[in-house]
Amino acid sequence: VTVSSADIAILDLNGRTVYSSSDIPVSPATGFTVRILSSLPEGIYFLKISTGNKVFMQKLIKTNNQQ
Repeated sequence: VTVSSADIAILDLNGRTVYSSSDIPVSPATGFTVRILSSLPEGIYFLKISTGNKVFMQKLIKTNNQQ
């Protein structure tokens, strides 16, 4: 299956969308990068990726590790 674009959303624990973007170019070989995470506070989030009729959800734990 080849996917050329996806819609992404980052949700907080209350289900509120804190970031969303449509038609993100993506390929199985390279994937994509979500740079907005650096501006979010520490916490637990969910990444939602929608491609056509498929939806993928992944839990994210954001920490500010500064060494």
